[in-house]
Amino acid sequence: MTEFNSKATFISKRFIWSQLGLLLIGLTSLFCNYAHAAALAGNIISNMAVGEYQEEGSTVVQTSRSNLVQTTIIPVYTFTLSADRSVAASAGQRVFFSHELTNTGNSNDRYTLAASNLTGDGFDYSTLAVYLDANRDGVPDGAVITAYSLAAGESVGLLVAGTVPAGTSNAAFGNASLTATSQTNSQAKLNTDRATVSNQAVILLRKSFSLTQANLNDIVTVRLDYENTSAVTSGAVQLTDILLPAQLSYVNDGTENWNGQLLNAATGSNDPAGIDYSVTNNTLTAILSSVPANTSGFIQFKVRVNHSLTGRIPNTVTFNYDHDNNSATAALTSSSNTALLTVKANYALEINALATSASSAPADNLLTAAAVASGADIVFRNYVWNTGNAEDRFNLSVNADNFPLPHQVEFFRADGVTPLLDSNGDSIADTGTLQPGEKLEIVVKVRTPTTFAASSTATYSVFPKAQSLGDTSKSDTVEDRGSL
Repeated sequence: MTEFNSKATFISKRFIWSQLGLLLIGLTSLFCNYAHAAALAGNIISNMAVGEYQEEGSTVVQTSRSNLVQTTIIPVYTFTLSADRSVAASAGQRVFFSHELTNTGNSNDRYTLAASNLTGDGFDYSTLAVYLDANRDGVPDGAVITAYSLAAGESVGLLVAGTVPAGTSNAAFGNASLTATSQTNSQAKLNTDRATVSNQAVILLRKSFSLTQANLNDIVTVRLDYENTSAVTSGAVQLTDILLPAQLSYVNDGTENWNGQLLNAATGSNDPAGIDYSVTNNTLTAILSSVPANTSGFIQFKVRVNHSLTGRIPNTVTFNYDHDNNSATAALTSSSNTALLTVKANYALEINALATSASSAPADNLLTAAAVASGADIVFRNYVWNTGNAEDRFNLSVNADNFPLPHQVEFFRADGVTPLLDSNGDSIADTGTLQPGEKLEIVVKVRTPTTFAASSTATYSVFPKAQSLGDTSKSDTVEDRGSL
């Protein structure tokens, strides 16, 4: 007669429920790890169920794992095109409308670009075309373009250019459109631009940075180019540039100038004739007494980069001007192009044995565990820190170890049970995405050999290695030391 073993049945059930519970834990931890940013197409979400159990009559905890299930993120194609523009213009003038195209999907895409005259207005533009404005200075870069490719998350500046017909009457307006169409899924976006003709003064303003990319504390020169495109001298023109202290701060080094003439950032009558220039609380104000017909000029000054994290610093100058030399009529208000400065991505990391800081001190990069008998597991808790200024993920491997053979080294999440898996398809376990300043606690488990017979207690070390995937030249190791 077969004897029913209720204890064995209980253990078996406990094992099954342990698997199911850990499956949920594994899924939760993996999905939470991607919550920081949209997963790129081709990224992998991996999952494995892990269960721990004991055989009846044994105190040895054993582990069982399911097959590895991997889900590959599929491409999603979305984008934005901004924004509708409206400017004043003189008859016969070539005008530029600035736009930004952004790939908000998770995969590379290519876009067809087309500028067209619209109906129901006062005139059509001649030589209507689209140009690249890669450095965001409001000036076309290179030849006419009809298509452009962007990686996921990238954006680019575009300019629609067209010429207002000579002899166009005052107050007439012309409408044009810019259409961007995804070549992958045919999704289309449209912006509408308008220029209104004036027979009075017309002032244009462009802003540019001397660099397109910079690091924290870099000094960058800013240039404001203004132009009166009309045949009428303007009245007073006031420019206002608000610098956000978290991004940029004004550098008062005595080199600020107006068409080469030095300026004084302090308030008061201390500037060359024709301009009143001052900076208060990181806001620049420049008042030009007038801008003669068909002339241009510039103002230059410097700023310091205060933004530490990688990303874009957009900046636009607003201005108003007396277009008809009549103080009884309202001044016209407009703005420059949006100049763009990008803070460079600098990748850095630390792997250590300290939960409270990304210390690289020798004492914080050595972890010593208590001695164990042969065949037992030695468990170490390490911490991978993203010390760079951009999100990153870090591959995990063993740089070196001298434990007796045969042994096994594995990486787990903080629970010591859920294995760290590959999330980017290179077949190497990694941390998943970590934001700047974020850390991931990991468990490094050394399974020592049961066949090793030590005559006396000996000390061994394993050196886990974390390697940046943003910059593979950046890596770090920690020493985990144990005894048998």
